[in-house]
Amino acid sequence: MDAEERRLIGIDIKTVEYGFPIGMPTCRPMGNGLYEVRTDLPQGRKARVLFFIHQGSIVLLHGFIKKKPENTQERIRFSFRAKTASGGNVMKKNPYIGSSLDDLFEEEGTLEEINIIAIKRVIAWQIQQEMITKKLSKTEMAQKMKTSRSSLERLLDPDNSSVTLDTIGRAASVIGKRVRLELID
Repeated sequence: MDAEERRLIGIDIKTVEYGFPIGMPTCRPMGNGLYEVRTDLPQGRKARVLFFIHQGSIVLLHGFIKKKPENTQERIRFSFRAKTASGGNVMKKNPYIGSSLDDLFEEEGTLEEINIIAIKRVIAWQIQQEMITKKLSKTEMAQKMKTSRSSLERLLDPDNSSVTLDTIGRAASVIGKRVRLELID
């Protein structure tokens, strides 16, 4: 797997981490507490990463390139057995747990970009969900934000990270939310 494919998968994993439960098309529940991160790769290939939530953290169990539906079911069973055998605590039982996924992306020099794109995707998804809940069309939303529809389209585009805080703040205000930013170590 090349660096670009790892970056794409990383963006989807971080999107789920920041926005869980974010839903389709990025994340899908598989049953029995298992979920899958879904990534479309170049040339029509599809990557899947199976995980579960343990004490508020995502525990990645198994990643693969989807080839046939029957292979997917076999991998889900494998991941469910791994989760069940550990009593949900894979972290203590797996001697091969090493550095974090963040360490890998930091080493490759892509962590900052992946985090920024993932955060923007979550914000876009949250705004879209609230627009649906409040039955706001894009035209109505743009009018209430006192902005153009094209500016709203940029805000709702999950892969466009060049949106100003002012635009995010106005959208949050319209849907009855606030924006909170913080710097962390």
